[in-house]
This record gives sequence, C-alpha cells and structure tokens, in this order.
Amino acid sequence: MEKAKTSSFCVIGAGPAGLAVCRALSQFGIDFDCVERESDLGGNFNVANSRSSVYRSTHLLSSKRMSEYPDFAMPDSYPPCPSHTLVLDYFREYARKFRLTDRIQFNTSVESMEPESAGWVVQFQNGSRKRYRGVAIANGHHWSPSLPQVNGELNGKVMHAREYHSPEIFHNKRLLVVGGGNTACDIVADAVPVASRVFLSMRRPVHFLPKYSFGNPGDVTLRLMNRLRVPMFIQRFLSSAGARVVNGRPETIGLRTPTERIFDANVTVSSIVPFHIRQGDVVVKPGINALEGGQVSFTDGTREEIDFVVYATGYQLTFPFIDLKHLNCVNGVPDLYLRQFHPHRDDLAVVGMIHAAYGGSWPLMYLQAQLLARFWAACRQDCDLDWFRKLRTQPSPDLTGGYAKLASKRQQLSVEPVRFSKHLNRLIRQFDQRHNIQTSETTVETQLPVQRAA
Repeated sequence: MEKAKTSSFCVIGAGPAGLAVCRALSQFGIDFDCVERESDLGGNFNVANSRSSVYRSTHLLSSKRMSEYPDFAMPDSYPPCPSHTLVLDYFREYARKFRLTDRIQFNTSVESMEPESAGWVVQFQNGSRKRYRGVAIANGHHWSPSLPQVNGELNGKVMHAREYHSPEIFHNKRLLVVGGGNTACDIVADAVPVASRVFLSMRRPVHFLPKYSFGNPGDVTLRLMNRLRVPMFIQRFLSSAGARVVNGRPETIGLRTPTERIFDANVTVSSIVPFHIRQGDVVVKPGINALEGGQVSFTDGTREEIDFVVYATGYQLTFPFIDLKHLNCVNGVPDLYLRQFHPHRDDLAVVGMIHAAYGGSWPLMYLQAQLLARFWAACRQDCDLDWFRKLRTQPSPDLTGGYAKLASKRQQLSVEPVRFSKHLNRLIRQFDQRHNIQTSETTVETQLPVQRAA
C-alpha cells in the first residue's frame, strides 16, 4: 500500500480490547490516539458508562486466572470470579501501571471514518477531523441490543436487559425473562426473591453447566482438557455427566432436553436457575407467540398474566462510524483474517471481535493486540511483509475447535481459547524471528496464563 502522510494511529475504544491495543502500541513505540466516547475507561464493565450492560450482581463467568491480561495478574485477594466493580478496579490499575490513562481522549466520539489511498480520515462528533496512518477498532460488541420481532403490545413494562441494573424494579411483578443465556439466568436469579412470579421463556432448550467443577471455575477444567488435547467426545461426556450430577435430567426439573450436543452451541453457566426451576420458583415457557395486553401467549398455546418483560436476547455487532463495505462484510459480519485483519488493507484492524467458547476473552484480545503492534511496527520499518499479506487473504483456520457449531448469531464470534491463542502466538513468533522488531521495554510473555489456583 501507499504510505500515509502521518505516522500516528487511532484506537477506537478504551474498554478491555482498547486497553490491550494501547499497551501493545506503547511497547513498540508506535504513536497513537485512543479515543473513548465515555468519560471513563472500562467499557462494558464500567456501570457509569451510558452503554454499559452490567448490573449490580454481575460477576465474571470466567475465572480471574483465565481472564487477566498475561502481563498483569489480578490480585490474589480477588475471589475466583470477581464482581464488575473489582474488574473495573483492575482495568484502572492496568492503565495506571502502564501509563495508558493519559493517552486516552475521553468524551471523544467517532462520527465517521473514511479511507484515503493510504490511511484514514476520522471525523469526531465535535466536528474536528484528523488523518491517521491506521485505525484499530475496539468498540466492543455488548452495547447495541438485539430485540426479537414480537407481535402485539403489553400493557406493562418491556425492556432489554441492557437497561437492567437492580431487581427492585421487579417488586411484586409477574416477570417474564426472555432468553436462555447467562444474562437471562442472572436476571431470573435476582428477581426470584422480589417478584411475585418469575417465568423464563426459551425459544430453544440449552445445556446448563455448573459454574464450578472439581472445586475450580469450570473454565479452568475445560482449559486444562484442551491443553491436554482431550478429544471433544470425552469433554462432552464429562461435562454432560457433571451437569447431570448437579442438575439432574432436564425433563425431571421442568426443562426441555436440548436437541444439539453439548458445546455445539454456547452453553449457559448457572447452578442457581436449575435449582429455582426445581423448587418451583421459576416456570419455564417456550418461545413467545404474541403480547396480548395483560397476557403473553406462547408457542405451545398457553397464556400467562404478565406485567413486566425483559428481553435478555443478546447484542448486535455494530460499527456505526464506518461503512461496512470497508470491513469486508459478509451477511453483516466482517470477514477478517483471525477475526482481526482486513484481507487487503494494512491500515485497518478490529480487536476484540471474538467470544471465548469458555473462559475469558481478554487474554486473547491481548494477543491480538500484540500481533497487530508487531505488524504495524514492521510496516513502519518497511519490512518485507509479503508472507503475511498473502496469508491474510486466505480463509482463517478453524478457530472453534469443535465448539459452537450451531449456525446462529450467538455462535458467530466464538473461538476456542487454546486453539486461537496457538494461532496468534505462532504468528507473533514468526514476526519476532523474521523481522527482529525491538520493543521499547522488555518483551513480556504472551502465552495464556498457565493453570494455577483460582
């Protein structure tokens, strides 16, 4: 590509992915601006941010050791699965330790970005414009609600889970939570003590896995099995047996039996909701047929009196500041090498457009950022990058490792962490060996964390 007229890069977002990119660019002495539309860092895990989807009871589903950045451990004093307040403290301390906070321009929203022959012109909401040699998009994918098309209207309150913060709003309400994922289960568990009745509508049945196994968070066990290359059929058998021991057979507690195998779709991590279903605290319903004033009808022909509906139906992948044609989109989803690199442009990348099939995504974002920084540093030094430019035009290798085979929007970003990190680390080593790019500090270990006490 032709060289841009500026040497500065732009990082959009100061959440977990954006912080990882800022850290990596700083290591390699690459000049950048990080712009964040909110008044503080932390992205989704900062409840004060206008687009945050966390709520008072939010805790990590993944363990702290499988969620922390490889170059900065979460404190030993943290519980195995920290709360969102502790996670935000961790991000702030990470930014402080590596001197990132002063590099972030808060309250700075990107209005649009347009390509030039080399580089991009970024326009901000305040009307200012600036040219950049390249842009790293790290705006997250848990902030734009995805709402189902449902016939009719409800006399009561209807909202998406992103608007939910604490359960007092459900006091004495007949609540219907729609969705079968982790957020739906959290809201159901919060609502049981305060709502007069709680219903859970799931269009399709899901596999419920307990949060802990063998005394550790479940992601520690799954990570270990994948490191040891335990075949998927054995992982399925062990996980299914563990769920059966804790929860019993689905049909005996009022749940439908899933039609797909465990891990063919994202599993739901909850020990509490199956317990409440067994206790009769929660009534499970199939998909919604229509909203009918004070009632909701379901696809099995039943009706229930409902005065509050919460759609825990996930989020859309959204890039409002760029024409999707520039992201090589297929069916609305960017078709990027390793979910990150544009097949033809050196000056555009997305970091964080992934969902870990188990465990945390942040160590993977860290590796993505390390790889991107090496690539941009090699571009700056005019290295011969034909090998990588050819590679990124090819289809990505299988990143799922047998997980999330179900064709649905919820699975489209899934990666198996061990497999994905191996691909990233292999490319990182190739850049280091081929181009000997020097960092401005001692190179940190870029492997995912080894198994240790949660």
